[in-house]
Amino acid sequence: MDQTPPQLDPKMLAKGGRFLALGFQIAGSIIGGLVLGWYTDRYFDTEPLFTTLFTLGGFYGSMRLLLWALKKPSSDRIS
Repeated sequence: MDQTPPQLDPKMLAKGGRFLALGFQIAGSIIGGLVLGWYTDRYFDTEPLFTTLFTLGGFYGSMRLLLWALKKPSSDRIS
């Protein structure tokens, strides 16, 4: 049987890539805050303080990024 593979829509791929990048940015913000807080805690010998603060800051920043991406007008998005 000769079956041709389904054609990929470039617009659909661009939308998928946008949301994939958003997922990496959210995870990167939280992990970045965790790592930066851990190193800061080790430097100042203040065990859970900066790790907690920077992780919460990364979470806050990632939620702002998510809300900003969802509020973007549809005219800016690839349609």
